[in-house]
Amino acid sequence: MMHVKQLSERLRFIALNTPRNTTVADIGTDHAQLPVALALDGLINKAVASDVNGGPFQNALRNVSNHQLTERIEVRHGNGLTTLKESDEVDVITIAGMGGGLICDILTKGKQHLFNAKTLILQANVAAELVRSWLSNHGFTIQNETMIQEGEHFYEVIVAVKSDDIADPYDGGNKSLAMRFGPLLMKEQSDAFMQKWHNEYAHLQRIKEQIAIANYQDLNSNEAYVRIQKQIDQIEEVIPNVNYSARGH
Repeated sequence: MMHVKQLSERLRFIALNTPRNTTVADIGTDHAQLPVALALDGLINKAVASDVNGGPFQNALRNVSNHQLTERIEVRHGNGLTTLKESDEVDVITIAGMGGGLICDILTKGKQHLFNAKTLILQANVAAELVRSWLSNHGFTIQNETMIQEGEHFYEVIVAVKSDDIADPYDGGNKSLAMRFGPLLMKEQSDAFMQKWHNEYAHLQRIKEQIAIANYQDLNSNEAYVRIQKQIDQIEEVIPNVNYSARGH
């Protein structure tokens, strides 16, 4: 049996942030672990589990059938949000385990299939800033977000809601910084958040040094050098002691 407490940390965060007694669409569902766990624990009414690839679609079918959940979880084979129908009355859409660019592509191409979904829970493997930008441009406000470390990899999960009543987390701050680092993550500065950006800072410093060695002429006219320096400056603005900490490692 696959229950919420047995999910990976990433999927467990998504499950715990899924509004109760709703209809959920899990796009790119793979084995349908998330909807199966939510259904087994009685946290949702029903779900659509969808995947574009034949192998994961078959895996999801088997997993749902093995847990005797075919009445509550409908497994569909298709691309992105196009598998959803208005009659599904989906409240929550989850997309996890993809790059930020692909998540945005799925949302953009399937905008008409969002219908009345009020909550989007999106887990980007990379480029989460693209996801935040898409949400901001399409009337969704970040309600919660977390940084999860698994080995050497860092994953960001964003919970966003369609509502005019939620305070805009970008208000009163530098929006470009909030897009890149996450408005709530910046405030919390968890251990995983700090570790990710310390690693990124050291990585960017190495790249900058390599560019400086290869281009000993005027570095201020080198586009790559200037771009890297801007990224370094942003990290130093968000984490003031990062330079000192990086030197201490």
